[in-house]
Amino acid sequence: MREMQSTPPSESRKEPVERLERRLRLFDAVTIGIGGMIGGAIFVAISVATEVTGPSVPISFAFCSLLAVLTGYSYAKLAPKFPEAGGGFSYIRRAFKRRKISLSVGYTVWFAYVAACALYIVGFAGYAHSFINVPEYILAFLIIAPFTGLNIIGMRESAMTQNMIVTAKILILAVLVIFGFFYIDASNFVNPFPKGVGAIFIASAAIFIGYQGFDIIGNTAEEIRNPERNIKRAIYISIAIVSILYISVSIVAVGAVHYTVIVEEPEAPLSKVAEGFMGDWGAKLLGVGGLLSTASAYNAALYGASRISFTLGRYHLMPKQMVWLSGKSIPVRAILLASISSALLGIYGIISSSGLERVASLSSATFLIVFLLVAIANYRLRKITLANKNIIYLTVALYIVMMVSSMILDFWTWIMLIVFVSLIYVVDILLRKFFIPWFYFEKDDFS
Repeated sequence: MREMQSTPPSESRKEPVERLERRLRLFDAVTIGIGGMIGGAIFVAISVATEVTGPSVPISFAFCSLLAVLTGYSYAKLAPKFPEAGGGFSYIRRAFKRRKISLSVGYTVWFAYVAACALYIVGFAGYAHSFINVPEYILAFLIIAPFTGLNIIGMRESAMTQNMIVTAKILILAVLVIFGFFYIDASNFVNPFPKGVGAIFIASAAIFIGYQGFDIIGNTAEEIRNPERNIKRAIYISIAIVSILYISVSIVAVGAVHYTVIVEEPEAPLSKVAEGFMGDWGAKLLGVGGLLSTASAYNAALYGASRISFTLGRYHLMPKQMVWLSGKSIPVRAILLASISSALLGIYGIISSSGLERVASLSSATFLIVFLLVAIANYRLRKITLANKNIIYLTVALYIVMMVSSMILDFWTWIMLIVFVSLIYVVDILLRKFFIPWFYFEKDDFS
């Protein structure tokens, strides 16, 4: 067990020497990415999106898939050049080289993962409640405790569990698509835009959380073997698989049953869909799929949150305790911080009548900001990444559309984010002024 040596955050000083161990394979990175993506959007947030746009929700998923490919392009260019933990935060930090920007972006990325974890906690509890008739806030600990422990035990063990769960949930979704294809009723697509064409983009903002998994792949850069080759492959493979599944499942969902059925069951919508044409066994099967999907998504997001806080601690933007590593090179304290924070937010999402929608909006909005900044970082670092400027221009333009749509969907979410970033600066100032010697970093780090 060891404490990482203090390392100055200044770009003119040496980068950290001590690093996480490379234990992950290409397949592990792909399942981490897929696990992080398949969970919130298709098993939980599809209900919110369908309420916004109606039968045209598959178009919203297609639009998100396009944006994911464009964003994945920036990650695929940046990650091989800067193979370190931290994902999008690391690239933004290198591109802008300003402590205040690194501070606000770093905590925003971390909060995005915590909010994603909370969404998956809410989704898991909702699906578990269909099997076990106990309060959902109690069921939430059936996902929090075991996966927190699994992440602490070791990266290899967590990756093996993730591989098995992701394979199982892909098969379950494939069963839904295959069976549901024969029950699609064209009349369910009549009047595809009951709330206007613009609702497609507003709905896209609600479900975009389902595409944040490739940022988690960026977080594996310091732990994956041959990152220059495997990260790019993992990003594109995971986006392709998830996009095909999302679009296919959404077509079956609004085609096999009327879209209002999905809206009526916000916590376990796909179980209700499967029950419509597969009966009770289908509902139970999708219930299991929901449990597996939200569990693997939580596992992936928890991994991402812990690696972000580890990296923030490395550059003296979070307490130095975050870089403490166990004997297996696991950032245990960073994992515990993410687990406790997401548990509190997840319980809020369960007990609040509007909690599910609020948590989903928070996570989607924060990732919209992060992905936009990653695209801009790719532009600023294009002499190193050799990125195509036109692709970046298109990416930025579409993110502006998405951010405006998100504000229309839930303006108060953006107010909350502004308040959150403001609090970051206040807390940082207080920590640096009063608690440096025993809690944060050394004064010499900011000479």
